[in-house]
Amino acid sequence: VARLAVEMPAVVSVIFCVLPRAETPLTYMGAYTLYSYVLHLSTNVHTMRASLLAWLGVPVVEGRVAHVAILLLHIPYCLVVMVFLTSSYWRAMWAWAISPQWPALLFGQHADT
Repeated sequence: VARLAVEMPAVVSVIFCVLPRAETPLTYMGAYTLYSYVLHLSTNVHTMRASLLAWLGVPVVEGRVAHVAILLLHIPYCLVVMVFLTSSYWRAMWAWAISPQWPALLFGQHADT
């Protein structure tokens, strides 16, 4: 109960103060988050990130400020991955598995109902 009382004000403040109330350029992704959730490991994101860091030769950092900077750099990285996984091309490639229309045709229902 105490943990809930401590954590809930942060969640409520994010919902009411940080989340946008109007449509944004990223609003379309909300309807397609299942694609990014199911397929994020299939893109080998972590392997690509590790190989990218090895290729760039990024130095090992120490210190609180450096770690905070690295954590903040994850925000644009995650946005790019999310935009990629919810793009129309990616959805068209995986729609047969995530939102299939063929089961309705097998049972004699129209695909649009």
